[in-house]
Amino acid sequence: AVAHKHYEFAYAWGLVLKDRNDYLHAREAFSKVPPTSDPPNPTQPVMASYFQMYCDNQLLTGGKLSPADQAKLHQEIQTLADQVSKGVDAALLQTKSDTDRQRLQSVRILTILDACDVARNAKDYKRTIELLEGIEDKTKGLPNGASLLSNALYQRFVAQSALKQNDAAMATLQQLIGGNSQDPKNAIGMVADFLAKLNDEYTTAREAGNKPAMYDLSAQRAQLSQLLVKKLADDPKNADRLQYLKFNANAQRQAAELETDPVKRNGYLNEAIKTFTTLLKDAPKEQVDGLRFEIALTEFDMGDSDPKMYIQARKDWGDLIPKLGQPMITITKPGSVEESHVANPAYWQGVYELLRSSVEIAKNDSAQKALREDATQSLRDLLVLYPKPPLYAEEFQKLRDDLLPGWDPKAIPTTRRATTQR
Repeated sequence: AVAHKHYEFAYAWGLVLKDRNDYLHAREAFSKVPPTSDPPNPTQPVMASYFQMYCDNQLLTGGKLSPADQAKLHQEIQTLADQVSKGVDAALLQTKSDTDRQRLQSVRILTILDACDVARNAKDYKRTIELLEGIEDKTKGLPNGASLLSNALYQRFVAQSALKQNDAAMATLQQLIGGNSQDPKNAIGMVADFLAKLNDEYTTAREAGNKPAMYDLSAQRAQLSQLLVKKLADDPKNADRLQYLKFNANAQRQAAELETDPVKRNGYLNEAIKTFTTLLKDAPKEQVDGLRFEIALTEFDMGDSDPKMYIQARKDWGDLIPKLGQPMITITKPGSVEESHVANPAYWQGVYELLRSSVEIAKNDSAQKALREDATQSLRDLLVLYPKPPLYAEEFQKLRDDLLPGWDPKAIPTTRRATTQR
């Protein structure tokens, strides 16, 4: 009948062919369904477009099409998705049955999600975001609305992430994992995957010296890692819990290093030290000094806004520096017996922050002026051995300008090592 242009039977014939998995001929039948029928059935043209799109999708995923045919179906599916959406709007005006209205609204969402899948596979992420505009309102009141919205938000998150719309992606991710339907492990996995992506982007920005991008990405990592820690509360036995907590603490401190707003900077540092302190409580013995090192770094950074933190930083550095090794260390290249001598980063950072803490304490408390004298002597001893510190040269030069202006290291002999300062 359809072959003889009795298109009033096209919809029924298309369903038969679809159930036989004859998607090629089924899509042709559905494409011939007339926009009106007698008696009137406003839902039938909508369902015909939906099933035509379904058949196109089955053909697309079958893997037997040429690239040209695939591109043609990609475009046809997007056109049909728009057609279904408009058809639903028109049909809703004519349909009085609550059951039919809900069915139409559900079909619209399923159509959008299918079109999003196709767009994502084609890396057309802008189309995905366009399709999902207003999806929250469109899923309201549907029996399976929460599940459909969760799927849609995930599609939006993937698209925003791919387009490097990181702020928008984080907002979507928070909306997504805030839903009650999300399994904790699932939510944690999504956050962790997105963090890994941000890490890669941050590394690229740092290597390129792109400071604006580093600033944005460090703030995004800090925000997202806090979200990760919150979700860990729903999965306290997560095998990666300690790793995620440490990442959060480091992400907060790194964000603080680039932040110029004092309030935001303090927020990052407070979150970092709180997390490091939590980790220290349950840390195995071999990890204690490493965490104390991270805490001392954070305390020192907090000294700019809270001078009292220099007192704690100085105390911690005094305990830690003897455990950090020598100023220069010997390393052996992997797969080789060749040795080389390199600067020990932990030692030089610790010594600088110890001396600077002493100077700042003396500056803020006249009763502690002996600390400045002690720091001066320690710096003098260090510079006799290393006139040009191999690391933190700019920082040490500022200390020298303050404590030893015009001093000639060749004229004054050393008396003791700087690292013994307490």
